[in-house]
Amino acid sequence: EEFRLKLIESYSVTGDTPVKVTDISNWQAPAVYVQKQASGEWHVSGGWIPDLVNTLEQTMNFTCSMSLSADRKFGSRNADGSWSGMVGMVGNDQADIIVATLDNTLARGSVVDFLIAIDVTGYMMVMKAANEKGSVWTNYTSEFSGEVWVSLAALLCCSSVVLFVTLTYSPHETRRLSFPEICSLVIAALASQGCDCWTTATSGRIAWLTILCTAVLVSVHYTSWMYSALTINVPYYPFDGFQSLLDNGRYTLGIVQGVAVETELKDSRDATVQRVWNEIVKPKGIVRNSEEGLERAKKDGFVFMIVEGVFYGTNIDACDYAVLPKRFFKFPSGFAVKKGSPLGILFNRALLTTINTGVLRRIKRRWEKRKPDCLDSGVSAMTVKQMTSAFLLLALGLGLAAFIAGCEKLWKKKREPRRMLL
Repeated sequence: EEFRLKLIESYSVTGDTPVKVTDISNWQAPAVYVQKQASGEWHVSGGWIPDLVNTLEQTMNFTCSMSLSADRKFGSRNADGSWSGMVGMVGNDQADIIVATLDNTLARGSVVDFLIAIDVTGYMMVMKAANEKGSVWTNYTSEFSGEVWVSLAALLCCSSVVLFVTLTYSPHETRRLSFPEICSLVIAALASQGCDCWTTATSGRIAWLTILCTAVLVSVHYTSWMYSALTINVPYYPFDGFQSLLDNGRYTLGIVQGVAVETELKDSRDATVQRVWNEIVKPKGIVRNSEEGLERAKKDGFVFMIVEGVFYGTNIDACDYAVLPKRFFKFPSGFAVKKGSPLGILFNRALLTTINTGVLRRIKRRWEKRKPDCLDSGVSAMTVKQMTSAFLLLALGLGLAAFIAGCEKLWKKKREPRRMLL
């Protein structure tokens, strides 16, 4: 008790001198909300962290002055070994305690002592929403992979050859068809169209029935996937992680300068993560704040990595973005004090009490926002863009047929003997 009283007196927890507290002006919603005053200064206007600080003031009997970090950063190691952001302010005695959802990382742990975790920070990737596929032609080809289309082409050739051999060389077959006619029959079968293939030989019947059964299965799979692709709105993700993002090669990955992810990417020993940092983050992906990152994410070619709670806690329309289902870099987060500061003992006790009594959970619930349901599970009318390829194919086919018919007519006229009138 004597040691605790000395701490209280030394750090003015109950005295007249307020404890200096630092916070960050970047979006931490719903943890912290800030607004710009008429004077141009930023002011903390609300959030569950200010409410938690007010609760601690009452239970621990102290006062504090809350200020924003000078460079608007959480804190990362600079090239000269110094620290930026809130971590640097506490390390340089410009503040006594950090009250924010500061990610607990090994690098930051060398400068500050983290208190009991009050939250878990999880990062996710957001990008421009793209529910429709880009090309009008892929609407009718993306149902099957490239390997399946190659297999279907091989099936067409093999089936035509086998059917031609059985109809031509079987002694019990009374009907003979040319190879082009057989190819037309197989194509019609694969397209689920009616056709006349009357055979008398057992081998020919087996071959033809096999082709028909295969055609039915292929047609069912294709049409079911095509109906879903054309009518049901489903998210479209061109990648699902770091490796596929690198393989894609068309995107820049954005992060806020000074967040924990920056240090994790720079200092990672994983070869893939190092490539991500050097190739698609460091050149053009560093942004000043979440607002800038979300604005750039509305454009093609930019993916923004943001804290999940911040993304859903702000006043933006989350349905304007496509959110990758995978989560990255989960950290325990919370308050922090300078390395070796005795304030950590006092605040840890108070925070533990708020957690065990359910006070922290009730404070968070007051500021909690529901995640919007952006997935429309219903169907929508097909657009002209989705049907353009079908109309173009029809026009090209009819035009080609008309052109060939004209050529045939001209060829026939040239071949016919001319009649001479006397």
